[in-house]
Parts: sequence; structure tokens; C-alpha cells
Amino acid sequence: MAEWTKQEHQYLADLANHSSRKQWTKWAEDMSHHFKRDYNADSLRTYWRMNIRHATIPVKPEYKEEVEILANGSVKSDKLVQLSLEQAKDPQYILEAHGFDPSEWELTSAKSSQWNHSNKEHGTSVSYASKITVKPKPKEVTEQNIAELFTNVRPMDIQLQTSDILEEYLYVPLADLHFGLNKLFDYQDLQTDIADIMTNGYEEIVLSLNGDYLHVDNFLNTTEKGTRVDDVDHIKGVEDGYDFLIPLIKCALEHSPNVKLVYLPGNHAPAQDYMLVQGIKRLFPQLIVDDSLTEVKHTWLGKHSLFLHHGDKVKNIKRLHEVATSKYAKEWGESQSRYLFTAHLHHEKSLSFGGLTHYQLQSPSKPSTYDEQYGFDTSESGVTVYEFDKTKRRAIYYL
Repeated sequence: MAEWTKQEHQYLADLANHSSRKQWTKWAEDMSHHFKRDYNADSLRTYWRMNIRHATIPVKPEYKEEVEILANGSVKSDKLVQLSLEQAKDPQYILEAHGFDPSEWELTSAKSSQWNHSNKEHGTSVSYASKITVKPKPKEVTEQNIAELFTNVRPMDIQLQTSDILEEYLYVPLADLHFGLNKLFDYQDLQTDIADIMTNGYEEIVLSLNGDYLHVDNFLNTTEKGTRVDDVDHIKGVEDGYDFLIPLIKCALEHSPNVKLVYLPGNHAPAQDYMLVQGIKRLFPQLIVDDSLTEVKHTWLGKHSLFLHHGDKVKNIKRLHEVATSKYAKEWGESQSRYLFTAHLHHEKSLSFGGLTHYQLQSPSKPSTYDEQYGFDTSESGVTVYEFDKTKRRAIYYL
């Protein structure tokens, strides 16, 4: 090969100095294209060893590099990188230049602008101020990684940790948490607050999954009816759903001799919510579980009747009142007090009529794309927890 020019020398030096690993074949292709003559990996490697490796590395221009982790799990990276024009168009190369593994991260946006830097010793070098946003790739769905979700599911014998049990009752409705759209870290404060209330010690604690505990019903990111919603990491959503609920059930069993979990079908992920409850059911044999597929349910909390429905099927509250009184007439007549809880709409509302108090439950979830598009993202978010004594509801905790 003919003698190298200063420009060729600097081009290879910049490639080597701004990369965490040597890519001789790729660099040979880049230089062949850029300088319009043939290079090969061996010639580049030899030239680098003899003329560049022990030479003074050019002073890197001053540039404020930044990395920002966004609430949705995406990452923004802004740094100065050495790129050719062709490399600036290559998503995989850009990911690697920013230090991201292309097998684990997906490029969602990229913007590069040319940055020329000059010094007396090495002349002018061309870099790019590169700003990118990446998101984790969804895990590949295989039989093995699905099975791994249940590897650590072993029956647990949880012992009551307190003898100071109040003659009071606690109801914890978990409505529209939409795991997958929301991560465990979004709800960690909420998890702590609920557990703190449970440690008061209660005669009975009822927890319910009031529908849409998970955001999607399958790996296609659709709801039960096939409506495609937000792209989420479904496997991570299931993991986070378990990691949120398991400590709460454990805490409830440690502070109450009677703990029940009630499953309600929702419209987003009824099948996946049901399967999650099956794992919980096997993990805590002493837990009472209502996992029936009934749309409108009744459960006792002491002598108080709780009537439960997600809210997507029977939307008229007076009609729900009729269903409750006819389907559960015996329970209605034996009740000390009666309460109806619905979810689905994500906002809070309460109304007493006909011997029944209705609570429309709010949701702690961040808005989905649908919520934002249609203006359903303005209501106060959170969870309400209800405390009862022997005769009536005595407190509501807004979390």
C-alpha cells in the first residue's frame, strides 16, 4: 500500500482513540469508502501498532457529556463520538458508540451534528455531537424464561407476628394498577404505606385485585378483546406484579389471623391477572382466595358486605344495585352494612342510596396513551384503603 497521508493517519487514530474495542474489518471498509482506495484489517492493525499505538493521544475536545434515565425506563445519552457519515446512519454502530449493547437496547431516536476540533499537533479531527434515546428491548419470549417466573414459587408458612389484634377490619382494593405500563419503583412508596397500615393488626384483612392489575393480556400487547395498547415489557410487568403483591400478603398474614384475596376480571388482562393469582394461591396455602370468574362478587369483611365489580360490564350503578340484591339476597339480609366497589374509570366518586354505599375507586396508574389522547389523565391518582369496626366504616386512608 502506498504511503499513508496525514488525513488517513488521523482518521484511523480517531477511530481507535474513540472506540472501546478495535473493529479492524469494519474500519477497513469505512476507510476504503472514505478515501476511495482498498484497505484491509491486517494493514490497518499493522499501521496502528507501528505508528499510532504509542503516539500521543490527541487531546479530546471539551464537551459536556450527559446521561439521563427517564421515568419510563428509557435512557437519553448525549456525548461526543467519532463517526463517519455512514456510521452516523447505522443504528447498531451508534448504540455501540454510546456504550449500549444492541442485543439489549433499542434506538428510538438519534440526532448527530458535526463537531470539528483542531490542535497544532494533530490537525483537524471530525467528531459528532450525538444525542440518542434508547429503551430496553423486550425479553425474548421462550418456554425457559416463562418458566423462570415460577422457579422461586415455593409454599410459605407465614406465622402471625402479633397478639395485639384490633377488633377492626381492613379492606385493601388494588384497582387498575396496570403493571407493565407502571414499574415496581413507581409503586414502592404505595407498597410501604399499605404495609404500614396493616401493621396496626386487624381481625380480618381483605385484599382484592379489582381488575387490570396487569396492563396487557398477552405478548402482543393487546387487551382481552385484542385492542392493541402501549408497548410494554410483559414479562417484567408480571415480575413487578408479583414483587408488589407478595410482600403485602406476607405482611397481612403476619398481622391478621384471617386474610383473603379476591380476584375480579377486568377488561385489560383478565387471563393474566387470573394466572398471577394462581401463583399467589400456591405460594400462600393459608391464604383464602376467591378466584372464581364471576363478574359481580360478594365477600364478607366481618359482618359487612362488600359487593365488587370491575365496572366495565355493568356500568349502571342502579342496575348493579339490583344485581347485588337479587344475586346475593341472603347475604344482603344478614349484613351489618353494605358497600359496592367499582373500578375501571380511574377516578374517585362515592354515593349512598338504597341501603348501599357505592365507591368508585381511583387508580394510582400513570396515564396510558389512550388516556392522554382522550383527556382521561386529569383525575387525582392513588389508592384508598378502608377501615371498619364492628358496626360501620370508620376510616378511609388516601394513599
